[in-house]
Amino acid sequence: MTENDRKPLPPYMPYKTFGTFLDHLRAIGTPSHIDKSVMTSLSGGMQSWLKAALRYMKLINGDDTPTAALEQLANAQGDDRKALMRELFAKTYAFLNGKVDLTKTTPVKLREAIVAEGGQGETVEKIITFMVAMAKDAGVSISPLLTKRAPRRPRVKTATPSNPSITTDHDDEGDDVEVDTAAMKTIALPKSGGTLTLSGNINLFTLVGNERELVFKLIDAMTAFEETLGGGDD
Repeated sequence: MTENDRKPLPPYMPYKTFGTFLDHLRAIGTPSHIDKSVMTSLSGGMQSWLKAALRYMKLINGDDTPTAALEQLANAQGDDRKALMRELFAKTYAFLNGKVDLTKTTPVKLREAIVAEGGQGETVEKIITFMVAMAKDAGVSISPLLTKRAPRRPRVKTATPSNPSITTDHDDEGDDVEVDTAAMKTIALPKSGGTLTLSGNINLFTLVGNERELVFKLIDAMTAFEETLGGGDD
């Protein structure tokens, strides 16, 4: 079975990235096509997940052109976006109608319904995570059993080759999930005898616009200063 033969699945990407992408479109204006040039701040895997989610929710067409619903959603804010998100939620999870009552269901029954739809393994949990986050954003009532967070899986911190002080979290199976990046850079200030440290808990793939410019401008400035001293990280 090829990828094109597989039954489309409900969104299973990180919901925060989806929301950030909508804000990005509002800032730049909805383009003629939603292709990789519009998602340069995301990894290749995350781009694929986002496009699959947009296509499933009928926010883009088969040729990657945005639908009117996507442009309307991206431009809306506050209560207007919440209302549109509620409509989108109802359409996205219409496959549950008559099978699961989201206001009363248990996680087990919801998983069974998603598996019946074609979900497998870790993807089932990711679908549920996206659904719960979208319900909260849209003001949709769901069973309190679904909002209880499951224990987090172990994560492994890996130092980046270019800077061992910058570490990236991965889950224990290496899934291409939204990455929480804990970064820290320290430089010496020899004249004052002190140090300066820049730290942050940032998903670099979701940085856009002036936030992206700010973060990398600070990093570049510290690196340039460090090079004038001929030194390295502490």
